[in-house]
Amino acid sequence: MVPVPRKVTIVVLSASCMLCGCQDNRSSLQIRVPLDRQYILDDPSERPIKVSLPMDQPFNIHTKRSNQNPGLDGTAQGHSDATAAGRASCSVEAANGGSALAEFTIGHRIANQTDYFQNLSVELDCRWQHALHTSTDPTADTIARADLQILVLDAKGKILATIPALKTDSDQIQASAELLDHRKLSVSLEPKLRYDIILTGKVEAQSAAGQEASARLEVNDLKINLSFCSEQKEITQPAP
Repeated sequence: MVPVPRKVTIVVLSASCMLCGCQDNRSSLQIRVPLDRQYILDDPSERPIKVSLPMDQPFNIHTKRSNQNPGLDGTAQGHSDATAAGRASCSVEAANGGSALAEFTIGHRIANQTDYFQNLSVELDCRWQHALHTSTDPTADTIARADLQILVLDAKGKILATIPALKTDSDQIQASAELLDHRKLSVSLEPKLRYDIILTGKVEAQSAAGQEASARLEVNDLKINLSFCSEQKEITQPAP
């Protein structure tokens, strides 16, 4: 039996990130950013360089995707959106055997064009909310899910850091929530490589015959503050 949805407000002040070196197949959106829209870091000085997004410049990554499978006799709908101003959303509905998925990615691409490693400090603030719903007494085939995470990836798609902000489904007690989120992380950027700092969200709905499921995830007022500081350490070339 699905608990009655509740709405809560929580303020998250900080969270630790997990450093890793794997591919993340959940971040499946193809990200293409024209060179003239990328943030080019070409100042090798040791003084900190600070950038506030989207105040200093709009987010250069804002992608969306959705797909639906109504099955034989069911229905399915999916919708997603993401803007350069820091807003994103995705929602799905499925009934009578249908299923749907929707996702978004919003963030910024950085190219470290210096000859030095750069220490990058990231502070992310946003307001987000989610809501999940299923039929009363759902079967195992009827479920709604929501997932939100912060990632730093290099040009090859390798994850340098990740912070899970939300991972829940309709079997959990808390079926809806609204949060003010503040997160921090730090990574080291190699010379002559590009990197993506992104917030990615995804919702899914799956329904059995005669049942329904829905999920919604919304992000507003996304702000990302970046601070770069050169380590003045060049890449060491192997001896001939």
